[in-house]
Amino acid sequence: MVSIKKLLDQWKFDPKILLNKYIIAFVFFLIWMIFFDYHKIKGQIKLSRTVDHLLDEKELYRQQILQIKADREDIENNTEKYAREKYYMHMPDEEVWIVPDQQNDKENEK
Repeated sequence: MVSIKKLLDQWKFDPKILLNKYIIAFVFFLIWMIFFDYHKIKGQIKLSRTVDHLLDEKELYRQQILQIKADREDIENNTEKYAREKYYMHMPDEEVWIVPDQQNDKENEK
């Protein structure tokens, strides 16, 4: 069986390097950052995921705003058409026939 001393001699590893003040400070810093610091690595990863989620929501809301602006413009320009199509409003002497779209029927059957 090979002893550790022979391996260290073979690799020319100097155990004094572990007592170097910079190595000790670096190891202490890593332990502190991983386990004890308020801004832990785990917390930073969680915050990064939250930011990504919020950016996705921001893009979704931008698209909804554009759709609402288009609807608003349609309402301002064609009030009667919008009321008839969206709310099925009609004049007192009119009859309204609602014909469902074929595409919607096929989607509902699935």
